[in-house]
Amino acid sequence: MDDFIRQLEGPTVVVCVGPTENENRRDFKVAKHLLCEKSDWFNDALKDERFVEGQLSIVELPEDSPSVFAAFYYFILHHDELAFKPVCIETDGIETCCEQLKLCIDIWIFGDKIGMPKLQNAAMRRACFVTDECTIKECVIPAAVLEACFSRTLPNSPLQVLATDYVVDCMIMEPEKSAQLLHHLSPIEGFVRAVQEAQEYYHAGNSNACILVLASHDTPMFTTTRSFCTSLL
Repeated sequence: MDDFIRQLEGPTVVVCVGPTENENRRDFKVAKHLLCEKSDWFNDALKDERFVEGQLSIVELPEDSPSVFAAFYYFILHHDELAFKPVCIETDGIETCCEQLKLCIDIWIFGDKIGMPKLQNAAMRRACFVTDECTIKECVIPAAVLEACFSRTLPNSPLQVLATDYVVDCMIMEPEKSAQLLHHLSPIEGFVRAVQEAQEYYHAGNSNACILVLASHDTPMFTTTRSFCTSLL
């Protein structure tokens, strides 16, 4: 406990998050040691004052959102846990559920950027919960929310698998509603191939497969999709 408090009382770094002219841009004052300990990306940027970020103790993240960095900051302060408001389609509506799913997607992508598999896994757990909630309640997630899974990640990423499996579930359970998803997502590079692979997987007799691979040292969790969380290489 004392060591943790000393980390917070040591040198700090100002992390400026969001586009420069955006009214939602926010500056976070974060303990430097904590940032460097949790993320190699921040450690490389700040170590030994090799770069301007280390010299000025200022890190600019214009392409990221304050809500994502706030979630990351909470994560490193609360022993690798994320906090999400409980959501339910019946009481909160599909829009609120999709907002939380979008935040999970953005957190996962941010975790990929800064090299934090545990952050990605925590975001993926919640993303799986939300997509399962939408599937069970037969509510269609807007294509705009799922698009980021393909446009901002590499082929076969866990996010792409999650989104693809959700679309295939919709094709089976809600064929009419899934038509709009397919119309909007089909032009995205890699989407059609991913759907074909998912269909082949399920047609091979794996429709009840429950596998969710987390980073090593994480507790396994299971879902009815084929989704995989980040694995350490």
